[in-house]
Order: sequence, then structure tokens, then C-alpha cells
Amino acid sequence: MSRQELVEAIAAYLSERARRTLSVDAGYVGRLEHGIHRWPSVHCRAASRVVLDAATDAEFGFFIIQE
Repeated sequence: MSRQELVEAIAAYLSERARRTLSVDAGYVGRLEHGIHRWPSVHCRAASRVVLDAATDAEFGFFIIQE
């Protein structure tokens, strides 16, 4: 799945299930892949888990930095 396809699948899921719109693009997904952003919104994380069939955020390497 390309970055753009992932964005479209997540946006479709959020639109249908959560009645929310997603304002991210393939560039944002790239920043997630490279660890520049590590903690997307709760809705984006939930949609990502469903679309990519993952049980936890940790499977993607998502984590929050706590100081």
C-alpha cells in the first residue's frame, strides 16, 4: 500500500465510522514512518490499527515522549 493509499483508507474509515475528516497527506505519513512524528491523534491511531490490521500502536512504533 502506498502512502497515498494509506491516507485514503484512513480518511475513508474515519469518515464512515467516526464521522471525522482527516487533514493529513502522504508527507505526514512519511514523517510518521521516519519517526519525526511519533504520536498521531487518537483517531488517526485507531484508524491506522483497523486499516493495517494491528492490535496496538506499538506495532507501528507510535509512542508519546514524556518529559
